Amino acid sequence: MNDHNLKPWPKGTSGNPKGRKRKLYNDINLKLKEDGYEPITKAELVEAYQIIFNLDKQAIEELKKQKDLPYSFLLILKSMKDPRVRQDLRDWAMGKAMEEIHSTMTVQPIYPDLEPVKRDEEYLLPDPDEPETA
Repeated sequence: MNDHNLKPWPKGTSGNPKGRKRKLYNDINLKLKEDGYEPITKAELVEAYQIIFNLDKQAIEELKKQKDLPYSFLLILKSMKDPRVRQDLRDWAMGKAMEEIHSTMTVQPIYPDLEPVKRDEEYLLPDPDEPETA
């Protein structure tokens, strides 16, 4: 190896300060649009999921055989056997089901040495920053 004319970089600097140029999503999107691909809207995707959930097993198997479907759609159809995938798709397309939570808690006074004072028909503790009136 002929490295007698090479000089090391100063400590803390890089030989490639800007790094490798990354392809931006915008560049990729422009290229795909030029090739004739169009983005799908969220509404279209949600509608597709809702239709898939209404299909029987035979219809899903027939769809899997079609070659003109987008590859990501085929992947979703093939993964529908997994109940976790179905649940995730349902949650994403239709929102998570509301869960009701019941809880109880014990409240302890902040100032246990102070007596509660009745103000405006409610029992409140006196304000510690307020001067006492005798």
